[in-house]
Amino acid sequence: MLSIKDIEPVRQPSALANREIDIGFTRSVPAEFRKTLRSEIYFSEPIVAVLPRGHALEDTDAIQLTQLSQERIILYAREGAPELFDAIIAMCRKAKFSPNIVDAPRLWQSVLTMVEAAEGVALVPACVQHLRSKGVSFRALRDKKCRLDVVLAWRQSDPDAIRDGFLNLLRKSRPDIERAMQESTG
Repeated sequence: MLSIKDIEPVRQPSALANREIDIGFTRSVPAEFRKTLRSEIYFSEPIVAVLPRGHALEDTDAIQLTQLSQERIILYAREGAPELFDAIIAMCRKAKFSPNIVDAPRLWQSVLTMVEAAEGVALVPACVQHLRSKGVSFRALRDKKCRLDVVLAWRQSDPDAIRDGFLNLLRKSRPDIERAMQESTG
């Protein structure tokens, strides 16, 4: 039987190791779990900007990351997804600015709600735009290196036909998922 659990990326390696879950979609596998877990990059996901309706950049198809250098930034909490948080900070630094982080909620819907309330703008993985908040606009970034890997992870020591079949289905579906991701982010 297949069931889906929502577990923060930071907790997924221990959930895999403790047999709470069989497969995780995460950003990376920490070094201390690399002997017990296997992983592979599933696809590379773009980071997109989230703007409140009426923002000066809302009518721009794709924006440069540097255009957000003077904005108030809302990021997903580092405690829940340290790789994501750190990668976005590194992207900003590479663009030669330090983001003015005004809040870091632990729920994606809270990030969107804060942007909708004009508390700031956000940088999020492209998948977040499927939450569909009516009061925000998602814009692609022109910076092609503003991407993060989505990683599949699982326990390597346990043979499991159902898990392995699901992994094979995911691998077979990868081109369709990448195409859908490309269409949704332009």
